[in-house]
Amino acid sequence: MESKIKIKKVELVGKYSAMLSLIELALGSTLHSLRIPFSGNFLSLNQGFLLCRASIESRESQLGSVAYGISNVSAVLKSLAPAGKKLGPMLSLSMQGLLFSAGERLLGANLGGWMLGMALLSLWTFLQPIVTYYVFFGSELVRALGYFAEKTLPNYQLDWQILIWAFLLLICLKVLFAVFL
Repeated sequence: MESKIKIKKVELVGKYSAMLSLIELALGSTLHSLRIPFSGNFLSLNQGFLLCRASIESRESQLGSVAYGISNVSAVLKSLAPAGKKLGPMLSLSMQGLLFSAGERLLGANLGGWMLGMALLSLWTFLQPIVTYYVFFGSELVRALGYFAEKTLPNYQLDWQILIWAFLLLICLKVLFAVFL
């Protein structure tokens, strides 16, 4: 009986990993090559939607958590893509799966857990560039941003606070959209 459950879980992970990988490869490559703004945000919401569907199916079959496995298999499959960026999308797929799974672990495989998972997952598209650039550039990144703000913001009659509030509003809108999804 236990081996049948494991087989069903592997099949479920395989099905959703293949779907997510194909979407990332086809749609992701197209959106990024056309340089469409916010395409990474759209792809993260798509991943969250697929993880929710897989989690619902997993819960109905009593298979346990599958979201992190799906995301990691998709990340590995992304490495096989013939062209385009690989490391950034692989990191995104894996981290977003981990964050979604954290919501499920904290609140359970239910609506509350999926909503928290979607909220956490949706934050990663804003955090990844900051973390990545800080790893590469360290404190020089902060100094460069300060210099940029000092030289450009007065020309547009903008203040740091306005930019921060606009950025926070954008984050809140995406989180709300992700939770609604």
